[in-house]
Amino acid sequence: IGHQVGMNGERDRETAFAKRADICAKYQRGADQQAFDRGHEAGIEQYCDIPNAVELGTKGVSPTNSTDTCPEYDYPGFASAYRAGHKLHELNRRVQQAQAEMDRLESDVYQYQRERSQLRRDVRSGDLSDDQARYAQRRSRQLGRDIRAIQNNAYYHRDRVLEYQRAADN
Repeated sequence: IGHQVGMNGERDRETAFAKRADICAKYQRGADQQAFDRGHEAGIEQYCDIPNAVELGTKGVSPTNSTDTCPEYDYPGFASAYRAGHKLHELNRRVQQAQAEMDRLESDVYQYQRERSQLRRDVRSGDLSDDQARYAQRRSRQLGRDIRAIQNNAYYHRDRVLEYQRAADN
């Protein structure tokens, strides 16, 4: 149990042990402080190693008071490894956001193109009054401008995705 507590980054051994000892007492079981402490120390060692710091960062998990749990003088490199992992997490999050926005924009373009095509068919059919035909033509032109604006916005997001991916690769 101490090992698991340490692996969770919980540094306050006494409080953590007291909680577990209370639980053990409810079931009339003894709690071994020395075994808990040995397990906790091993868990903290694993928690504060460099690969775990990177993993915590890439998952976006905030390390439990990492400066207190894994102080630089005891665990050199933990903080910088976490920051590197967290930067990668942030870049990946931005890529996902930009990709989601691109998907939404593509959907908008598709809908606008469908509406524009229908308006053009209606105008060509000759079934519209003159006022309706003029409105349909104005609306079609406006949709064309909107489509170009949306496509430009999509290009912007596509460039951001590439930029974030290049940054993540570095």
